[in-house]
Amino acid sequence: MLSRRMDRAKQSLLNELDKNFQRYFHANLGEVINDLRLHYVEITYDPTPDELLSVIERSRILDFVPGPPLVELRDTIHRIIGGTFGVCIACKRPIAVEILESAPNAKLCPDCSQRVNQAGIS
Repeated sequence: MLSRRMDRAKQSLLNELDKNFQRYFHANLGEVINDLRLHYVEITYDPTPDELLSVIERSRILDFVPGPPLVELRDTIHRIIGGTFGVCIACKRPIAVEILESAPNAKLCPDCSQRVNQAGIS
């Protein structure tokens, strides 16, 4: 059950990436993946979120796209690949899957986020 919910959180991240691709590059992630499939990388036709994230990491798609939203997504993908996705960067406790499903870029647990907001740090 937890694994499926984590997959939904990762899928939410991919959906956000897709929206950003469409907003900044007039192409969606599916078109980019198809180009990679045709020219560079072997990708199954119904990849899981982990497979897609791995392809994005290996092909370094995000290294060539500017803009804060994509930088944040790239950072999140690096955390997934590095095994720290869903772990608070401040206290190292797990972030609730419910939070990750709605905000896959979350880096802080609610307690640490509240402390940061109260301190006025961004």
